[in-house]
Parts: sequence; C-alpha cells; structure tokens
Amino acid sequence: MQLPRDVLVGHGVIESIGRVCKDLKLEGNALIVTGKTTKTVAGKKVRDLLLDSGKNAEIVLTSSPSVEEVERVREIAQEKASAFLLGVGSGRSIDIAKLAATRLQLPFISVPTAASHDGIASSRASVLDNGRKASAEANAPLAVIADTEIISAAPFRLLAAGVETLSQTIRQS
Repeated sequence: MQLPRDVLVGHGVIESIGRVCKDLKLEGNALIVTGKTTKTVAGKKVRDLLLDSGKNAEIVLTSSPSVEEVERVREIAQEKASAFLLGVGSGRSIDIAKLAATRLQLPFISVPTAASHDGIASSRASVLDNGRKASAEANAPLAVIADTEIISAAPFRLLAAGVETLSQTIRQS
C-alpha cells in the first residue's frame, strides 16, 4: 500500500501548497476538484497559491459522488492536459479527484476542509455506481495538506462525524 509522502497538519499549512508541489516535483497543469461551498472555503485559495507559485491551475466543480462524475472530471483533466489533481473539500471532492487521478495515472493531493471523512489519506474512494454506494480501489494521495484553521471552521456536524469516524477506526484497530 502506498502512503502519502508529505503530510502537513496545522494552522495555515495551506500556504505551503506551492512548496509541497515543488518538493514533490509536480510540474505542469493542476486541476482542482472541489464543490460549490468548498470552492469558497479553500478551492480559490489553493488555485491562487498555485498560480503564485508559477503553476497553471484550474477549478472544476463537482456535484454528485458518482462514477459518472469521476468520468467527467477525468475527461476535463485530459482536455486541460492536467499533470496532477487536487481534491479540495470533504469526502465527495476528494474521492472523485482520487479516483479520476488513479484512472489517469496522475499524482493526487488531498486538501480536506472537514474532519468528517476518513478517506483523506486512504487508497479507497466511495462513489455511487448505478445508484449504489461502492468502494473502489484508488491510489492514496501523494500528499495531504490538512489546514486546521479551515477544518476547525467547518460546521459542527462535520466535526462530530469526524470524531465518530476516528472512534470507529480506533475500536477496529
């Protein structure tokens, strides 16, 4: 199993995204996969930071966590000649980016905006396939950038869901 090579956790670590890409030798176009709300929370900031670091970065908005959405993102990444993908958000955006990057054999960076999802660093992606939830094998992210300033501002219900997920994971260990 592949594990992330870089894991940054703390207040303000999102500011390090350009340096992380440089350290990982990620060159070329970046495609940021995010949702409508998470675009405002962190997606635009990630794009601006990547642009400031000399990268070309574009945003694609996702709507449903489905196989069809993964395929749409994959096609956009090909059209844009994306060299790597970033999932900025919670479960849906991260899983869609992770699976699209896997299918394209491209690197992927996870930028969670909430603690409610255990897939931020995993090699699995949960998507709907023919209306049924399915867990698909995917590559783990090359890096995880978890800015606690952003995550702590998420709605309480997402923080509470993250605590429950962590509790279940500990019990299973």
